[in-house]
Amino acid sequence: MSLTYLLDHSSDLRKMIPNLKSQLTNSNGKILEKRDWKPEILVPSIGKSYEAGTIGTSFDYVARCILTKIVGTKNVESRSIVAENGAKYLQIALYDQDQALIYEKDESIRKERAEGYKLAQECEDELMQYIETNLDLAKEAMHEFSIGRLSLEKLVSHTIFLARLDAVFRTGSIVVVDTFLKSKFGKSYFSQKLTITDNQIADNVVQLAKIFEKYFKEIPMSHVSLNPVFLPYSCLVGGADADFIYDSTLIDIKAVTKFSYRGIDWAQVLGYAAMALAIDIEIKEAGIYFARYGKSAILKISPDMRRFLFKYLDSILETALELNLWNCPNIKKPFKIGKDFLDKLRKEKCTRCL
Repeated sequence: MSLTYLLDHSSDLRKMIPNLKSQLTNSNGKILEKRDWKPEILVPSIGKSYEAGTIGTSFDYVARCILTKIVGTKNVESRSIVAENGAKYLQIALYDQDQALIYEKDESIRKERAEGYKLAQECEDELMQYIETNLDLAKEAMHEFSIGRLSLEKLVSHTIFLARLDAVFRTGSIVVVDTFLKSKFGKSYFSQKLTITDNQIADNVVQLAKIFEKYFKEIPMSHVSLNPVFLPYSCLVGGADADFIYDSTLIDIKAVTKFSYRGIDWAQVLGYAAMALAIDIEIKEAGIYFARYGKSAILKISPDMRRFLFKYLDSILETALELNLWNCPNIKKPFKIGKDFLDKLRKEKCTRCL
């Protein structure tokens, strides 16, 4: 559960966000006109939704590396990658087959995947060594690309692996073990529903990455925070992390097929901005980068918007309480965000939230 879940399940929160379309600008500060909302798509989407998810996550990893390359490693603040959590969770997921298979209606696929689980369990030590080795290679590839020693094409082959390892943690999918099983037994066991090849995925990611790099090379920036979290607020809503902040601009990446205004997207972006401001991260602009179009929509955070964001964060936290996304024994309604709220958490030594 996360801020995204919260917004999906609370129409009241979504309705708090005014229609901002007329205020949005491009990266140069020019208001987006009606004709600007009808650009030509540069990189068409391919595959099914679950394959598009792999493409999007793989691209997110590449985008991290591109931003690091642009500003230099010394000017980047980053957390550990989610794929590392996927590697830790994989051993649990290997033994969660009953839950994973119960929803598979195709008996032949269910039978084949059950066999895959059995083989993976029997080779667990060897499999985990394979995963750890390839995770280390992928992390090294990210570093090598960031300092200009590895090509984009070679990096992408590693980020596809990271995207599938990422999915272990986020969704419980263990498609990532298929490469190991195929190398050992000559057969894949979890890829029956894939409609595109890894080469097609890689090509799509490379196209997205080249447009992203060209776009952000032209934007002055001195410091980048990658996948920032906003504690304690991220914890209080079950999870919330933006894609990146450069200098004082917060950006969320969308690899969607339409360049359009959606209120729920801006409710998400402004949720991140509100949390950032509440912990004294200076945010002057917040926006969305539409990866398949190579364009952004940016909102300047005016004094009035800042005041609104603090009220919005109050409502986010109250809704999180109502939906049981957090259950802190030390904070009861009504409460007010800000210094007093944080001081109370620290005074009560609420390690669950801090």
